[in-house]
Amino acid sequence: MPQHTRLDGGLFGWARAHFSFARHAAPRRWDAREPDLVGQLQSLFDSARGEYFEDGVRSKFSNRLVSFMEEYGPPAVDALDRVMMGHEDSRVAAEALRWIPYVTERVAYAQRLHLLEVKLFDPSPLLRGAAISGLESLHDARAIGTLKTALEKERLPRLRGNIQEALQELEETQPGR
Repeated sequence: MPQHTRLDGGLFGWARAHFSFARHAAPRRWDAREPDLVGQLQSLFDSARGEYFEDGVRSKFSNRLVSFMEEYGPPAVDALDRVMMGHEDSRVAAEALRWIPYVTERVAYAQRLHLLEVKLFDPSPLLRGAAISGLESLHDARAIGTLKTALEKERLPRLRGNIQEALQELEETQPGR
């Protein structure tokens, strides 16, 4: 079996090695004049710590997040990835992932799809579950291969069941079925 670069020695490192953002877009140079997107997102995440999140119901946080992502576009997705990696409250990061499919302006579909695919292999079960939900919301059969890989690697029975449900739904939506 080929050796892969692992950033943290675990499954998430494996995912980063296999799902590089570079395959979807050319590397982007940060302009010093751009706003501090990571800092702004960190503040947004911190302000949402006490907020109650209910599946499928917009929250103050989700509204602000979607607006932020649509205002700043592709650089905001990179900043979101960085904030989610270091944020202490997995609940808030999971809520962000659940709303990624609904960011429709200025953020490339492939970039949103890719972020959700990467998070299928995150160390946090909460984030993996949110990524499954997000991919299912996209209704895109292109996620089937990644979901099958995640199913092979997932150890938690509840998440395995969620992946199987998502796969079943996506396979049923494929043309010719």
